[in-house]
Order: sequence, then C-alpha cells, then structure tokens
Amino acid sequence: MNTKKSLQILLFDFGLSKDILAAALSMEFGLIKFDFFRCIIKHLQVGDELSRAMMNKLNKGELLTNEIIGEMLERELNEFEGKVLLIDYPRTLSQFLELKGTLELANFELDKIWYFKIDKPNEFWKRTVGLVDTKQYLSTLDDEKPKDYKEKFEAKKENILSMQTVATLDYWKVIPIEFDSELNIDEIQTKIKENA
Repeated sequence: MNTKKSLQILLFDFGLSKDILAAALSMEFGLIKFDFFRCIIKHLQVGDELSRAMMNKLNKGELLTNEIIGEMLERELNEFEGKVLLIDYPRTLSQFLELKGTLELANFELDKIWYFKIDKPNEFWKRTVGLVDTKQYLSTLDDEKPKDYKEKFEAKKENILSMQTVATLDYWKVIPIEFDSELNIDEIQTKIKENA
C-alpha cells in the first residue's frame, strides 16, 4: 500500500511576513516550502497546454479557475518527496474544497493548517493608518489607500474563518501574534512551540 505524503498549509493575516513564518515552520518541522504564487510564475513559463490556459485567462483579466489551479498543484505536488508546507493557499472556501480533491489525487493528506493571526486587529489598524497618514512607512502599500488595505485584510480573515467552518478543527493551529512585535524566526518558533 502506498503511504500518503503529508501537507501542511500556512495562512496568515496581512501585515505578517510569509517568508519569516514559512522559514520558522520549515526549520521547526523539516518541511519543504512550496510557495503557491512562485509556482504560478514558474508554470506560466513552461509553455505547455496548462500554461497556455493560464495565460489565456490572465490575458483576459480573469482569475485562474479552481480546476486550472488544481491541475497545476497536482503536477507540482507529485514532484515532492517528504513533508510539504503550502504557503498562502488556499485563499477561499471553494479553493480549499478543490484542494482537498487535489491532495487525494496527488496522494497527500492534510496534516495541519497554521494560521498566524494578528491578536489586536483594531490596534494594528490604528497604527497602520497613523503611519500612512504621517508617511512613516515603507511598503508596497504606497499607492493603496489604508481603507482599501483594511478591506483586503478583513476579506482575507473572513475567508479563513469560512475555511475553518468546514475543516476539522484538529487540523487548525491558530497562533496569535502581537501586532507591534518585531518578529524573527526564533520568536516565531517559540510561538509555535507554545501553541502547537
């Protein structure tokens, strides 16, 4: 009988560094990092039927369908040996449900879903808006209004909550992060140990 491979998912609130979070989890549990968005870029450059379907959608200004994403993920997952950490995907309930089927096809089982959650979102927003208003920030948000960014933050949280309603609670490991802390890999690993 073929043993299923293990997959863990990393989800996080806006304002947290996916690179630091992924590095901490990878080092702590020996996980192979699989960045979903870097995977899309890689597959767009392949030049096969799947990449053409992806480019066709994107050139029309459309989102990639769950089916296209599922096929891409299945191909990529089949390349991995060992425990995998899928970074920043899924982002919606429908993507989560599609992913469950993809995992079955790729002979993976979902082991954990790590959700790093800002502990005081209202305080986080007061500080963020204050920094934007006084131009004391360096980020990719330069051209975005704080209100738009906050709406994205809240939408992402809502999507994560909707996934929590259908996933077994045993999968979920919610790690609260202080909004004003300067995070590094060691601090994240400590938080993981405290909450795992």
